[in-house]
Amino acid sequence: MPTFSDDAKRVLRDNLQHAWAKVATVVAVALAWLGPYKAADYLGVVKIRYRLLVVAIFYFVAGVSVIIFFLYRSVRQAYEKLGPEIPTQKALTEMAGKFFGWRKDTFSSKVLISADGSSESINDVTLTAFAKQVRRIEYISATPSVPDEIEGRLEVSAEPHHEAGVKIIHEILRSTTKECFWSINFIPDLRAGKTVNYRFKQKCLPHSFALNLDEMRQRGLDLEHYSQQITYPTARFSLRVAFASELSPETIDYDVWLGRGGVRHMEEFIRISQAGFYSTGTDADNRIYGELDVEYPIQGLRYAITWKPPKKVEGATN
Repeated sequence: MPTFSDDAKRVLRDNLQHAWAKVATVVAVALAWLGPYKAADYLGVVKIRYRLLVVAIFYFVAGVSVIIFFLYRSVRQAYEKLGPEIPTQKALTEMAGKFFGWRKDTFSSKVLISADGSSESINDVTLTAFAKQVRRIEYISATPSVPDEIEGRLEVSAEPHHEAGVKIIHEILRSTTKECFWSINFIPDLRAGKTVNYRFKQKCLPHSFALNLDEMRQRGLDLEHYSQQITYPTARFSLRVAFASELSPETIDYDVWLGRGGVRHMEEFIRISQAGFYSTGTDADNRIYGELDVEYPIQGLRYAITWKPPKKVEGATN
């Protein structure tokens, strides 16, 4: 007589349990017509075709009820999997990452505004690939309010390094005084499931930012600002803008814009305020700063630190 292993017995037992459940369901559906049929007989419905009509109506109502029940359960389970905390942004970020082929797990930018109106930033990115091949990530860095007479170029640099068997380098595609189009390249291509880290630095020219209220108004600005647009799916974004000790902004705040026009995205602005994603303080070098630290920022929006420069001191020169 053949003997079965424990695994075989378990599989056989599970199959029998599922089979009995299916048989019971089929029998229940098959015999369900008896109830409404007998009910019609009890209510005095004589003709068989009318009794069968009652049975048909019963099956129709029961089928619709089952569909509604399964839809409700599916939506509820989906919501529970997403979690109650910012379900929309999290779901959109994870979904967009699959479509784009990659996601920035973290994007941190630390900026220093110097006394001459220039800036330097250090930017750290942790990126995970979902596509089979990711060859490069493109960026556009810009300082749109820099005066036309300023000479030089906006500079972007990154130290080449190896990580996870991939060489990571940057490439300048086009550069002007106000704008730099560049990319982070992976050699060989980054494969699905790989996570890498890279850092890039950005230097803006002197007078890229207004030093006083008069200069700011001459540029047609209501407030001076430093911003980053979320161009790719990002799980966490932080932007800290600190000011050299010689500078003393009258106010520091944050904003969230649709594009560069300064049109506020009110819902995201409120979410940041309620979640405590914005803060101000003084760093170890006694420099005032404003900082955004946002979970699941919305792709396409521009997150900004804004400030009002001090009034121009009479007799002072820039």
